[in-house]
Amino acid sequence: MSANLKYTLVYILTGSLWIILTDSFVETDPSHTPWQTLKGLFYVLATGVLVYYLLYRASQKIQKEKQEILHRENVVYRVVEYAGQDYCLLNQDGLILFRRGELAQKRAQKLDEYLDQFNCAAQDAEHLKSLFNRCLTEGEELEREISSSGKIIRFTFLPIPAQSEVVLVAHDLTNLKQEERSTGVVKEFLNLITNSKDIGYWHWSIPENKTSSSDSLARIIGVERAEDVPVNTEWISRIHPDDLEEVNKSYARHLNGETDSHEGQYRFRVCDNTYRWLVEYARVTERNENGEPQQIMGVIIDFQTQKDFEEKLKERQSLLNEMAISNSHQVRGPLARILGLVSLYQMMKMYENTTLEEVEEILEKIQLSACELDQAIGIMAERLKENT
Repeated sequence: MSANLKYTLVYILTGSLWIILTDSFVETDPSHTPWQTLKGLFYVLATGVLVYYLLYRASQKIQKEKQEILHRENVVYRVVEYAGQDYCLLNQDGLILFRRGELAQKRAQKLDEYLDQFNCAAQDAEHLKSLFNRCLTEGEELEREISSSGKIIRFTFLPIPAQSEVVLVAHDLTNLKQEERSTGVVKEFLNLITNSKDIGYWHWSIPENKTSSSDSLARIIGVERAEDVPVNTEWISRIHPDDLEEVNKSYARHLNGETDSHEGQYRFRVCDNTYRWLVEYARVTERNENGEPQQIMGVIIDFQTQKDFEEKLKERQSLLNEMAISNSHQVRGPLARILGLVSLYQMMKMYENTTLEEVEEILEKIQLSACELDQAIGIMAERLKENT
């Protein structure tokens, strides 16, 4: 029997009994006519209280049912959030009423069997069971992530108190975690570029013709703020004329889609009107349906220190070559004389008539040649020291 019909029958029965009993009392004594008015007032008051009580009970029940419906809808919504993942409905005994998904392939009748399919460690499985009991008794939404067989699984417990049931959702987070790590690496790289004094980046949105640069790029070219970095035609006008043609060709090939990226090395006129060597890498990150570039990003590296080092190495190499050519006779001449005199001395020892004067003369010539060799080596060392 519906609640509306029940309340109506109660109202009719109560009203009928009241009318029958009070009318019988009034008819027995005509002098009790005023009771007829009082009877009507009392009936109105009594029925008003009864109706209020019945309506109050009905509204309380409706409110309770509404809360249950909202909670169920919330649970359903949360399950829909995990579309494509595993979820199952558990009763208070841990029995699976139904389940959906593909993470756990085998059929399972109980929570223990379901968790076994994820190869959970014993400690993790026990903790998940305790979360299930806590969710069931306290009506609290709980979750836990575990690592198993190279995967990261998040188990979420959603309570349905009215039915003493729990929805268990198993969400595979492996790919998401990998993406988060990759995103973290990218963020760290961008932070490195932002804080580096030798690396800067820029971005150009072609449809809006809007360009933005990093503070580090401003520091490289000698301006105070990123907003002061020259853009587009002004930037190009600062490239050294001898390097401009090659840079334009590389950009044109990339913008036309002939290359995957633009790479260039050129001299750039900075704010003090001197030229610094820069290395630039740029790539189109977005094209429209016609293949026209829409978004471009680039990285610029201050290459001047490397260029200075290369020039210094070239100078030292040239110096060494010059010294090797110009001083070779100064070293080899005395050394050849020393070797010749030593050989002559060894031959003279074979003859008994060699005099002491002859030996002293040879030793004197060896000493003279050694002094010349030492002087030549000293000159070379001084030149090397001056250019270190």
